[in-house]
Amino acid sequence: AEELTDWALLCQTAEKSCPHEDNCRYHKACEEIFEGNKANWDKRHLAASLRNIIVAGPSKDTRVPFLAGATNTGKSTLVDGFDDLYGFERVFHLPALTDGKFALRNWMKEKRFAYWDEFDPVEFANKGVFSPTTFKKAFGGQWFEIQVAQNHHDGNKDWRWKRGVVFTNKLKGLFTAKGDVSTEDINHLKSRVELFRFTFPVVSPGSRPVGGNVPACKYN
Repeated sequence: AEELTDWALLCQTAEKSCPHEDNCRYHKACEEIFEGNKANWDKRHLAASLRNIIVAGPSKDTRVPFLAGATNTGKSTLVDGFDDLYGFERVFHLPALTDGKFALRNWMKEKRFAYWDEFDPVEFANKGVFSPTTFKKAFGGQWFEIQVAQNHHDGNKDWRWKRGVVFTNKLKGLFTAKGDVSTEDINHLKSRVELFRFTFPVVSPGSRPVGGNVPACKYN
């Protein structure tokens, strides 16, 4: 697996049969999510967006897929399989805001994919973890600096991310100005993402849980 590119590993895994065959709950949940949101976006469009960013990484022309919608619309369910595919420890998950200026340091530890679930770019910018300028560089395929301990690289390390990445979060209030983050700053943040709106609830009171409790399956 280490010798394969990230996209080749995905393709090789997808060609294998799911051990659950026709009874894969994850596959059924994803199909329901696709069907419920077909008025918002086409699943082939989302697939192409994910493929492009896994193959070449983010750039000015390849924006980060941002899955946004209300709670229980299957945003995370749809992309949880990347943890299973690449291995949890090889995926860079959403850094904690409480880590302050060192929040991004784990990004440099042999990660194959970045999956930021419940990511609020405005809040990260407001807390000084990821300024709008740094965000624009990081997800535009450019070099930027990550702060590390002072005994390493004088406290800064040049870094560039050229692998896959996906964001999820609730849509309401997602790009609302906050603190020192202006409307112009938010325009910079928006320029690096492609928004996929999720509106169809896959978990509702009294119904079977299709979304949140479905175990991810890397084969589907």
